[in-house]
Amino acid sequence: MLAYACPERALAALAPRSLPPQVHVRAVRRLGRRVLEYGCGTGRITVALARAGIQVTGVDRSRAMLDGLSARLRRERREVRARVATIHGDMRDVVVGERFSVVLVADGTFQHLYDREDVRTFLARVREHLAPGGQLRLDVALPDLCALGAPGPDAEYHPLEQIWLRALNGDRAALLAERQYFPAELRGLLERGGARVRSMRVVRVAPPPTPGAPPIARIVVHASW
Repeated sequence: MLAYACPERALAALAPRSLPPQVHVRAVRRLGRRVLEYGCGTGRITVALARAGIQVTGVDRSRAMLDGLSARLRRERREVRARVATIHGDMRDVVVGERFSVVLVADGTFQHLYDREDVRTFLARVREHLAPGGQLRLDVALPDLCALGAPGPDAEYHPLEQIWLRALNGDRAALLAERQYFPAELRGLLERGGARVRSMRVVRVAPPPTPGAPPIARIVVHASW
């Protein structure tokens, strides 16, 4: 099964490679106060946005993840809870019926779009949900060529599909499948979907886990239509 059937384990594996929530909060504040967040999960970023006074509609296809978000929200103040709405569904076809100043696709959620048709369908949905002048903000892992070239005993890389499979804690019954997007490829897919890439940069997340290893880094993109 895919690792997102075990949300706690999947999120624990992703957290060290993710941008801190406050990085997204600062960026979103500059762009608007109403956010559609795809892949909201258990609310790591969602709740940080709501605490900052931002209205968030979160979409996730994992009911277990959304249950985790609901549990997290119950521990928050009433005004924070009131700023969050959630929708259970696939980000490629959910129609929210509203437009937003920001569409946020954080923590590699975009990497669960595995082929060009997935990307095309999703970007069309993003465009439908952006208000005039609104922006898409997404981040994906910068592919680590060393890791992809020598995946190790608990991982495998499929170069033709550009999909990296990782077993969580050595458990091959719980696989995390992530499509690897290279910067020029990502720009091309966005532009093919009609987007204007306003900025693209590489952001370092953490120091290398071992001496001589490349730093963990992410590609952060802002785009508009």
